[in-house]
Amino acid sequence: MLMMTHAFQRGKASFVAPFRLTALLWAAILARVLFGETFTMTQMFGAVLICAALAAFTLSHGRQTNAP
Repeated sequence: MLMMTHAFQRGKASFVAPFRLTALLWAAILARVLFGETFTMTQMFGAVLICAALAAFTLSHGRQTNAP
């Protein structure tokens, strides 16, 4: 949380905000590593969809122009 706050202070909010949404993925990774949690293929597919959507949002946001 401290690192995210620092990122919002230093960077553009429009760039940093999508990374905030990766908190669910980090929680799943930590659950696997620390607690040995197992995930189904459906859950893995959902994680891939979330990552793809975040990547698409981040990349498409950088291509927008400010034309009226």
